[in-house]
Amino acid sequence: MKYRLFTAGIFAVSSLSVLLGSLSSSQAVRAVSTDCGDPESYSQSLDTLGTCRGAAGLPTASNESAAAYMTCLDRSLEAVLTKDLAEAIEAEDQQKIRIAELSLDTFKRYCNDVESEFIQVPERMDELVQTHVEHLADVIWTRLWQPQFIDYVLDPHGYARGYFSEPAWQTLSADILETYDAQWFFDQEAMLSVALLDQDVAELEDHTWEVKVTLAVRLYLGKSDERLELKHDERYLIGANAKYVSDTNFAGLYLIETDADIAPVFETIYETFPVQKGKGDQVKDTPAD
Repeated sequence: MKYRLFTAGIFAVSSLSVLLGSLSSSQAVRAVSTDCGDPESYSQSLDTLGTCRGAAGLPTASNESAAAYMTCLDRSLEAVLTKDLAEAIEAEDQQKIRIAELSLDTFKRYCNDVESEFIQVPERMDELVQTHVEHLADVIWTRLWQPQFIDYVLDPHGYARGYFSEPAWQTLSADILETYDAQWFFDQEAMLSVALLDQDVAELEDHTWEVKVTLAVRLYLGKSDERLELKHDERYLIGANAKYVSDTNFAGLYLIETDADIAPVFETIYETFPVQKGKGDQVKDTPAD
């Protein structure tokens, strides 16, 4: 009995290795016909997405950047869960077997649900583009008075990084740092949020979208309970590519460029609510966790 259980465990691991090898071979064949810049093409299945990401040399290990991480493409995670089950079977530990089976089954069920949603991406592109613009606006405009918040927003390995092309990220992250007066936000206990009042989405060629928006930039000062709302017009040029797909960005959308000019808005805010020099506590540079 013990031998049969041990053999079953080894077979489970070996089968996974064969499966992963066959997946790699079949993915190489499909790569010829997959357009990794077309959501309708790369969202045919998670397997198709994996083809594109493999061709782009993107890592899938869970310790890599969250900006490009897709749980259900992490073959190492599935391999670990399968190995746990094999080891539990070898040890004839019924409790560990039940836990390992449940973990593996939960992972597979989750990925089945993800794939069901993922293959519907082409049918929901207008909706997903509008949602993506909301995410972009939040990253560009949202500020909290806690100094470490800005480190979270601008984390080069964080989820938000995956919403921007490299040139757009370099420009906007520099603008955000330059316009963020940490001491002012700290002294005022200020919070800045944004709401989209209007969106005009136009699909261009080559799987790109031009989105013109009117934003309401809303400031709240905790110290004085004062409020300020400023309207601001912006234009976003959005693209799509398989390498930008992640757990928080199924469509693989990213910002190519924008005319967002945030400096004048922050200048208006600081001039409207000046802080007397020498007043208040000093900001402490608390490193983000």
